[in-house]
Amino acid sequence: MSQKLPKCYQCGGAFTRRIAPPHHRKLRYEGTPHDVLVTDMPEWHCAACDLSVTDEEGDEPLQAALRKHIGLLTPQQIKAGIKELGITQEKFAERIRCAPESISRWLNGAVLQSRVYDCLMRIYFEFPQVRNALDEFSPGVTFGETVAHARDADVTGCPAA
Repeated sequence: MSQKLPKCYQCGGAFTRRIAPPHHRKLRYEGTPHDVLVTDMPEWHCAACDLSVTDEEGDEPLQAALRKHIGLLTPQQIKAGIKELGITQEKFAERIRCAPESISRWLNGAVLQSRVYDCLMRIYFEFPQVRNALDEFSPGVTFGETVAHARDADVTGCPAA
């Protein structure tokens, strides 16, 4: 039994599935619009009236194009970094002070990570000294605490009154 193709809602002609020609799209990331070259995006196309529409299958190519345009780590690169460190996603989330659910969303491509977290992940993956420093602090202690105490103390090391 053959699968029935959907009908064009504009002219009633038959839609066919195709890969859209490369095109530029305005996509927003962190509140800023970006002119992104989109390739390999599936779409439904009506040859009779030249209407093209996308569906949820187009989300992944759009995110991939935006990720490439901005220069963010891909889900595969993040997975490889975590695997190379030999830690779980949960432990990784704890070490970079992030919700485990966010890591999961970044890995399955549901959400793009912020530039700040992208930069932190790159540094964490690349530099053992950074990993060691982050791993030393318990989740309840902030980095600025040591600096704030030193700033507030007088030269004798006693806290300021």
